[in-house]
Amino acid sequence: MLAVVRRRAVSPAVATTDIASLERFQRELIEAGFKAIDPPDRRNWQGPIAASLSALTDATTMRIEFMDGWPYRQPRLFVDGISSEHVNNAGEVCLWPVGARDRAWLTLQGLNYRIDEWVAAAGAGFPDDTIFDAHLYFDPYIHPGIATVKLRDIVPRRRGAKGRVYGRWLYNGRLLELTTRRGDHPLTGRWYFVDRVSAPPRNFAEVCALLTSSQADSLDAGQAAVASGKGDRLVLLVWETADGPNALTLVQQLVSGGAQSKAIPTAPEDSEYLEMRAGPDFEILQKKRVVVFGAGSVGSHLAVRLAECGIGTLSLYDSDLLRPGNVVRHIGRRDQVGLPKTNVVQAAISERIPWTKVELGYETWDVDKLAAAVGGADLVIDATGNGGFTDLLSELCCREKRWLIGAALYRRGALGRIERQATAGDTPTGERDVGADSRYPLIPPGDEPASLEPGCTARVNNAPPSTVAALAAQAAEVAIDALTGKFSYGDDLIEVYRPLAVAPFDRVGTVRVE
Repeated sequence: MLAVVRRRAVSPAVATTDIASLERFQRELIEAGFKAIDPPDRRNWQGPIAASLSALTDATTMRIEFMDGWPYRQPRLFVDGISSEHVNNAGEVCLWPVGARDRAWLTLQGLNYRIDEWVAAAGAGFPDDTIFDAHLYFDPYIHPGIATVKLRDIVPRRRGAKGRVYGRWLYNGRLLELTTRRGDHPLTGRWYFVDRVSAPPRNFAEVCALLTSSQADSLDAGQAAVASGKGDRLVLLVWETADGPNALTLVQQLVSGGAQSKAIPTAPEDSEYLEMRAGPDFEILQKKRVVVFGAGSVGSHLAVRLAECGIGTLSLYDSDLLRPGNVVRHIGRRDQVGLPKTNVVQAAISERIPWTKVELGYETWDVDKLAAAVGGADLVIDATGNGGFTDLLSELCCREKRWLIGAALYRRGALGRIERQATAGDTPTGERDVGADSRYPLIPPGDEPASLEPGCTARVNNAPPSTVAALAAQAAEVAIDALTGKFSYGDDLIEVYRPLAVAPFDRVGTVRVE
């Protein structure tokens, strides 16, 4: 019978593309008095503390941990006894931001220089830096998962303020939804507003130290309730920074007869934080109304992109229902098949974009109804792919003095064309002569086979989803360019995604009409 040999678990060897530079650095560590504390892998090294760090701690040693991805990923530095921003409860000192590329860490001299810089910044209180990832400082820390909350609902915002917070776990415990209004949120707890937070609290004792006596009594009562088996409890700590409110979310749970507090990343749902991702033209676009005809593959993506960028009002016109085949390229989901495409696009916008009002209508060829639909619009977009309807819209928008942009794919998605009639120099799309002698090039006909689908009267454009999304994004850019008054693009733009044999479409890129 063979004996079972149990080996002590050790850290895996460092994965690197440059073993020579790693070994060179490790030789420098040995010369400086460091020693590998996890042989044979030599990932963790302990040695004399950097001189500048001695001003912040009584510790005499520090630990350096090499990470997979060396030399493109910086090593981690651990020092005991430092209470400061950019130091978590495990003693990790954050020397470089995630994704840093300077590679100053390739030598011990470079690492020590960065430590000196960090100590100087710490002495000044990190004046140019606000710490927002408070959960990373707390031990223990729940991961994965995220807690969402509207921080602006936490009022009044003054020292000593407290109130009730409620929560519920969604998506198999992946998301903890917090609110100040109970509704159907079974978890309960308290929020506390504090001030003078020099660094995020790293444990429960530091949380308590930030509270007033009244807040601390409330926290103690909640912790006692958890310890007595009355269920999990929520704690939301909120404070102001120079860059806005910050928060730490704790989930208190019964563990071994006592209450244990665990941190979970806080993600604010306030509109201001969503707006930071909307782009620099948000305030201008909020005042604009755009009418989109066609909520199919191109139109659905185009409408969502415009909403994400900040459009205040979107009016969508289409009469088709979502089909299973549409889902391959459409913004809609399989469980929305059978719904009007306009409703599907409206749902996609409403579930992620709080600032866009969506109006719905049905496709029509009635001129009076079309005139009413475009009335008051800052821009009209044609994404129907119907040449006759495009010409009708062109004439109507000229008559009603409305800007128009058309977007369509050709030759199975090999080409995408965006036509604009807005400025005095733009030729109305219905009046453009195309061909060899025209400034507007003619897209040559192809011999691609027609794609048909049972139950669908229109032929299926066999364009790939990649070019559908690309054209929609480019059309949104052209629309925003016009709505913000820049007019950086011309009135005719052709994107060549897959070259054809005929010039000027024989090279990938943009064909611009001068």
